[in-house]
Amino acid sequence: MNRNMEKVEKALKMIKSKAATDAEFRTLCLNNPEEAVEQATASRCRKVSSYAW
Repeated sequence: MNRNMEKVEKALKMIKSKAATDAEFRTLCLNNPEEAVEQATASRCRKVSSYAW
């Protein structure tokens, strides 16, 4: 697995863990995902909403 994917997987685990126990953070994830990622990982992220899923 490459280093970027490891970082992504680690970030997702952190976000899932925090969202599971913090209702306010879950709301933040829905309303402002970029801020939620930054809060959970203490790092800046690219604009999530610009990606096509």
